Amino acid sequence: MKTQLALAALVTGLFFCAGCFSMATASSESFSKAKRQGVSGAPREHVVVSNYGWFLFNTIPLVCGNAREGARIPFVVFRDDVTSDIVHDKLTSYAAAKGADLADINLFFTENVLFEIPGTSIPIPMPYVLCYRERLISGLLVDRPKAKSAPKAESQARRKVDPSVKRRHELQKLLEEIPDGGVK
Repeated sequence: MKTQLALAALVTGLFFCAGCFSMATASSESFSKAKRQGVSGAPREHVVVSNYGWFLFNTIPLVCGNAREGARIPFVVFRDDVTSDIVHDKLTSYAAAKGADLADINLFFTENVLFEIPGTSIPIPMPYVLCYRERLISGLLVDRPKAKSAPKAESQARRKVDPSVKRRHELQKLLEEIPDGGVK
């Protein structure tokens, strides 16, 4: 009976301490009207990708947010999904799927050794026994710049070679063929 109660308490504790993976986007008309310095396209939306989890001795992952596509369970046990590579990959994959470029990318790291009692704001220091780790990346999706096409008259002018330039080129070729000692 005591082992079942201890197991139930452990499972309940894991639910309170479970990790979380999330992606949030915000778009507005004000983005399309805004101009960003150094950005070639018009801003479309702002994206924030976050994942956090709990680690034992700051090395062994206990519970982390599940970052896999189509995951049925929102958290994973004993697998480290709280990495910069994973959140960055999710952000760039989302931008590629939307057909946009990224600008103003910011990566944030958070690591704590304080544990708050759930439902309160009372911190309990647990130095390097139970550690909290979070990776958050945010970026601005911008429209890809449209390729500029050359006007027809300009492209036709490039194709036509000026006869005097052609003649000079032929003379230069002839002079290069003269053996050493010849008069140029």
